[in-house]
Amino acid sequence: MSPADREHRLGIALIVAAAIAWSSAPFFTRLLHYDSWTILFWRGLFGGGSIALFLFLTRGWRGARDLVTRKPMPGSSPGFPPSMRPLNL
Repeated sequence: MSPADREHRLGIALIVAAAIAWSSAPFFTRLLHYDSWTILFWRGLFGGGSIALFLFLTRGWRGARDLVTRKPMPGSSPGFPPSMRPLNL
């Protein structure tokens, strides 16, 4: 099997795993006995932390620094934090 075939199969497996995880999330969310705002807070905190950890592990301190101090994209407002700049239409 060629490396391209292995990568293709791995990609399919990851997509299937992600689809199963996303489709089963509402079941586990309904089992929680917390209000919606508490769930959204912790979900956002862990999601943002996971992205920051991924950037740190893949790009080191440069990735973590770029998350906060990256220069604005052309046409976006410099007042927006980097994570919010795609919303500045």
